[in-house]
Amino acid sequence: MTDNSENRQLQVVRKRVEPAGSNHRPHHTKVEKFWLAGSVLLYGGVGLLILAGIDQVSYLPFPMPEFWYSNRGFWPFLGILAIPCGMALLKQEPKLNWQPTLGGPRFGSVVLYTRNRCHLCDDAKILLRTYARWLPTPVEVDIDGDEELKEQFNTCVPVVEIDGKVRFRGIVDEMLLRRFIEGSEPIE
Repeated sequence: MTDNSENRQLQVVRKRVEPAGSNHRPHHTKVEKFWLAGSVLLYGGVGLLILAGIDQVSYLPFPMPEFWYSNRGFWPFLGILAIPCGMALLKQEPKLNWQPTLGGPRFGSVVLYTRNRCHLCDDAKILLRTYARWLPTPVEVDIDGDEELKEQFNTCVPVVEIDGKVRFRGIVDEMLLRRFIEGSEPIE
């Protein structure tokens, strides 16, 4: 391939990955939705129990809506019910409806170059954990602890290296990971 066609192909990929004029992620994963719902239920349940406890012992320092006072026994029950539901949602693991034609683990090593406070790195960890049946346990390397790695990967973490070769930079594309797993022979 010529350099011009490679550059054009790279620009097309960048346009798909980074929509023009937007700094947010276009969609939330199922894991993120479960985490948000679980957190709201868990902390909402704890908050309801605290409010109901304060209301029973003394009085609330701020006025509550009328339906709070007409259903005082309902709120502790709702709080107690919300807490285990929230905990169950937070423990929910992503379910995968895909598997390669040939079963079994692939590859000898997976290294994930990452750094603190990197949401794309967190997404990459979740994605690699989702495909753990076919991948070895990733070795996480914090690039901020090594000047050479920081210089090499500073603006493109997460970086996923599989069997010594860099396969993903910036975003770990799930479809490409599936194709890579499908195209590789299982190790014995």
